[in-house]
Amino acid sequence: MRKGISPPDQYNERLAGINLLDVVYDNLPVITEDHDWRHELGTLAIAGVDTIHEALSLLLVTLGNYPDVQNKVFMEIQEVMGDLDRDVTVKDTNAMTYLNQVILESLRLNGSIPAIIRKATKDIKLVGCTLPAGSRIIIALQAMGFDKEQFPNPKQFLPERFSPEKQKERHNYAFLPFSAGPRNCIGKSYAMLMMKTVLVHVLRRLRVTSHTKLSDIKYDLKVVLHHTTPILVSFHPR
Repeated sequence: MRKGISPPDQYNERLAGINLLDVVYDNLPVITEDHDWRHELGTLAIAGVDTIHEALSLLLVTLGNYPDVQNKVFMEIQEVMGDLDRDVTVKDTNAMTYLNQVILESLRLNGSIPAIIRKATKDIKLVGCTLPAGSRIIIALQAMGFDKEQFPNPKQFLPERFSPEKQKERHNYAFLPFSAGPRNCIGKSYAMLMMKTVLVHVLRRLRVTSHTKLSDIKYDLKVVLHHTTPILVSFHPR
């Protein structure tokens, strides 16, 4: 046992019953009685767990259904890292452009957030109508990913849609898995880094086989989209 490192059982015993949010709440000053920092922390905790968990689950079952894509991701991991036994760095994940395309295409088909609501701060003129200031607007994020004009054959899983060349052909707001503008997802960078890192750790050691077809997966439509169909995958050592 290294000096200064507690045994696992002692560590777990010391942490028993400790809640991360409680610790943060107890150590941050309340600026005003109506300050909304508790809501912000709750947003970070919930959005950083449910959405990433759901996205990773669907990414794994998708890769299990598309072994050719999975193999291409593995080859990119090998090319970027060289030594598969070393730690994964942010520089590594940034260099994995095809992995990024795979994640974005999976989010297009199975985005964790189906819709968001925005409020118009001024009158907005559209073709045939004007939205007055103060209007509540529902933006169907998932439906945007199935727009045939922007994404031909939208039900097909094609990571190449998000190659730099293809993305230049679309409007910047044609696909918004993390929303956009000053009110975009606060955890966008964290979520992408987390998904890339987890997938690299899994795929460099294991090959994923899916026993669940993507077309058979059913969902529960809530604030965060959850699959209700059990997802079954197998992991095989490479």
